[in-house]
Amino acid sequence: MIEIKNKQIIMDGQPKLIMSGEIHYYRLQKEEWQDRLDKLKAAGCNAVATYIPWIIHEPQDGIFDLNGHTRPELNLAEYIDLCHENELYFIARPGPFIMAEMKNDGIPHWVYEKHPEIIPVGWDGKKATTPTLDYLAPGFLQEVKVWYEKVMKVIQPRLYQHDGNIIAVQLDNEIGMLSWVSNTPDLTDFVIDAFIGWLDNRYGKMELNKRYPFIRQKADHYRQAIRSPKEAYTLELHRDLGHYMRHRFTKYVQTLRQYAEENGVLDIPFIVNIHGTGGGRGFTYPIGISQLYESYTQADGYLSGSDHYFGDISGSILN
Repeated sequence: MIEIKNKQIIMDGQPKLIMSGEIHYYRLQKEEWQDRLDKLKAAGCNAVATYIPWIIHEPQDGIFDLNGHTRPELNLAEYIDLCHENELYFIARPGPFIMAEMKNDGIPHWVYEKHPEIIPVGWDGKKATTPTLDYLAPGFLQEVKVWYEKVMKVIQPRLYQHDGNIIAVQLDNEIGMLSWVSNTPDLTDFVIDAFIGWLDNRYGKMELNKRYPFIRQKADHYRQAIRSPKEAYTLELHRDLGHYMRHRFTKYVQTLRQYAEENGVLDIPFIVNIHGTGGGRGFTYPIGISQLYESYTQADGYLSGSDHYFGDISGSILN
């Protein structure tokens, strides 16, 4: 059993220090896997982590390759098992977003084509310079659920509690980061409609009418009022929208965990990755912590993590 207690990873009742390195199986020839694992172990690591890119494993709608029948290096199960043979723990990162300098951040092209309504609309109806997707749009979640069903069939029998080596699963990657870097909120019709409902629950009718002096009963009217806000309520809108997106990210993480657990992936930590931090404690990019704090504190079983930029290590050592 794997637990998180007092900021420690507890495995079978004992604290365990996990030193992991990234080796992306799909970016290597299959015959190169062992060489890279040897190098990882020589560096002192006892675990390996990797993204599992949806865009590569399901390049066409409904056509999957998780066993390497189209390309040998896509045999995910064989790679995980090889890591196990090398006595390395495994951290699975199945997205659906993986970033990782992948096209569409790891989302298959056909998802966008099949569900154009999930592509965000930003301020004044403009497209985002760094487009993401509406995480909770029904069409997107419909496809994600199928992806998780397929990939969890490989992960579930290889969990640590089943005498396997998988000790954690990361849910998505850097949630909210793309909207932040492009300064473009996700304002699809679906998001705005849900946001209006959230506002109605958060404020009394009189306060809400004063806060947002526009007609909320007509969708076309309030969608336009949100996308192109008037100066009179812009500050209130930005603040409320920020709080609402925290709520939305939390629900998205909860949904991904549900999909994993429905497929038997239980009793291991679910990692929520906060986009980059620096300066020791997130001073450089505190927005990620703000966006996702509710996501990784909503229930037991979550583990937060982030990127930490060390700077010029060699220069520091030389000095």
